[in-house]
Amino acid sequence: MSLSAVNTSKQGCADNLQFQLSAATAWKFAYATGPILDFTGAPVPTSAPQNLVLTLTNTTWTGAGSTPIKLAAGGLDYVSSINVIEGPSNTTLVVLGMSAQVEYVASDSKNPAYVSLGLG
Repeated sequence: MSLSAVNTSKQGCADNLQFQLSAATAWKFAYATGPILDFTGAPVPTSAPQNLVLTLTNTTWTGAGSTPIKLAAGGLDYVSSINVIEGPSNTTLVVLGMSAQVEYVASDSKNPAYVSLGLG
């Protein structure tokens, strides 16, 4: 399975992100409580005080460029950076850099396959 794009938009005071997948896969969001590790076990440098991490199981990045890659955050209020990296155990990690933790709502769709995230 693959992650091919991260689309961003704003609706009022909410940031919306949609993660485009080739097929449905297991996923989870969590605020990082320690170092974020890549597939080699090395810590990934982050510049934001808080990081919300999307973990996609059995997924690779097939969008433009190769991992690790920094994507445009698109003028969002809460998200200041978007980084896609190869994580441990055949996962892809999308690290959302943020100035503070905010409430979020996440959902998914199987056809077409994507994961949606609303912040704020």
